[in-house]
Amino acid sequence: MLQEFKKFQILYSYDLKIIALITMIIYHLGMMFFPEAYYLRITGRVAFLVYAFMLVDGVFYTRSIKKSKVLLWVFLSEIPYNLFLISF
Repeated sequence: MLQEFKKFQILYSYDLKIIALITMIIYHLGMMFFPEAYYLRITGRVAFLVYAFMLVDGVFYTRSIKKSKVLLWVFLSEIPYNLFLISF
């Protein structure tokens, strides 16, 4: 059944990562330099959806969730982000 879905695959994980990276950069530039331009921030919110999909897809295919260390990266990346928001 999984092979049937592979025939219709348009984007690969690398393509999704590039899309998420570009939209995340748009979001952060809009948040830092153009806070009144909401279209930049709305465009960048696509990044969260793509990263969440990639995270769930990666956990689905991993053998050991403990070895993937996903939660460690989540908490480590949240600390600098919150410090950045407090400074403004």
